[in-house]
Amino acid sequence: MRMFCLLSLLPFVGCGYIPDHAHSAPKSVEADGTHYLACEGMILVYSPSKEVASASSKTYEIEFTDDYGKPVDLKLVGSYMITDAPSDAHYAMSDYANPANMTTAYSNGTPFTPGVIVLWGDKGSLGRAKWKGPGEWLPVPCQ
Repeated sequence: MRMFCLLSLLPFVGCGYIPDHAHSAPKSVEADGTHYLACEGMILVYSPSKEVASASSKTYEIEFTDDYGKPVDLKLVGSYMITDAPSDAHYAMSDYANPANMTTAYSNGTPFTPGVIVLWGDKGSLGRAKWKGPGEWLPVPCQ
């Protein structure tokens, strides 16, 4: 397990783990046969899984932010593949982003402006969409 420590003239400052691989999102992640979309930030791969006593040198830990904007930490992964995301990859759209939703303002009364990205749930945990007008919602491309 690779680990690094930051040392200075002061007593011990802190330790962390160095990833074996790092990729910039957006990327498609397949881990043990399950597919994910990493939409923003970095995808970090550690080998073996960090902080897991049962980790072997043949396991991986993969950290990334998914298409809902949620952090994902996959531990004890046996096999994985990281590839470029499709050119049309976008964040998950909320079930609320549908033609029947004629909302024109946030819950506090502030009106939407065309092109604004609306998040549902905490930090978009239930999805996000770009508001074009009442009942008109567009997907938000991954960054």
